[in-house]
Amino acid sequence: MLCGGCGGHLVPMQRLESIKRIDRKTETELQNEADSMFKASSAESLRCPKCLLPMRKQMTKPPLWEIEMDVCRSCSLVWLDGGELALLQLAHQTQSGFIDAQDLKQRMQTLEASPERKARFEENLAKLPKHKGAFAAAFGEIGEMAAWQIRTRF
Repeated sequence: MLCGGCGGHLVPMQRLESIKRIDRKTETELQNEADSMFKASSAESLRCPKCLLPMRKQMTKPPLWEIEMDVCRSCSLVWLDGGELALLQLAHQTQSGFIDAQDLKQRMQTLEASPERKARFEENLAKLPKHKGAFAAAFGEIGEMAAWQIRTRF
């Protein structure tokens, strides 16, 4: 739930991780949102909008900075002040795992967009040794696992 006044977000705790991984905005858009909306967290204790009990301050440390979230343990809700969700998303999108996943996604889209290229890829894939042991002999157990993943992925 978004507050139109301050730009804060009320988020179910179990959804926070998946929400911050949404990649609908570019890094530039997230940076602009964080720059324009983020202010230091207030020291005052907020009340949960659902149960009206005081929310507790909880620090989270994404790379480069700290964010103080307000958490209601009884309702499993998290309040993020304006710009804080953008900072969490930005921290996620600058991690190497996210960057690698985006690169793979782009490469798959390129492969799917070109039937000729996909056919060449599948031909080359079919030429890979299928019997167990070829990759293990050359690269050890890790090579065998990689070969299995390649064969079963496409």
